Amino acid sequence: MTGIGLILAIGVPIVVGTFAAVFGYWVSKTASRKRLEQSEQEAARVLAAAQEQAAALRREAEAANRQEWERERLKFESETAATRRELAR
Repeated sequence: MTGIGLILAIGVPIVVGTFAAVFGYWVSKTASRKRLEQSEQEAARVLAAAQEQAAALRREAEAANRQEWERERLKFESETAATRRELAR
């Protein structure tokens, strides 16, 4: 084998192997970055949905509390009115 043939026989596989390794690393990093971005977007979407659900539950609880407060107020007013009528006799 001549000098150039030997260089080609050894050098080409090294260059091709190095290129393949660099390309594989780049593809892996790109895929990892994309998965990370998708995961972050999914996390943001889930968080927004959870916050909206919590807000809806809070609104429901506040409405139920207002209704309960109104029922108790009306009950108290009717009881005090009855007591006043009895005391006025």
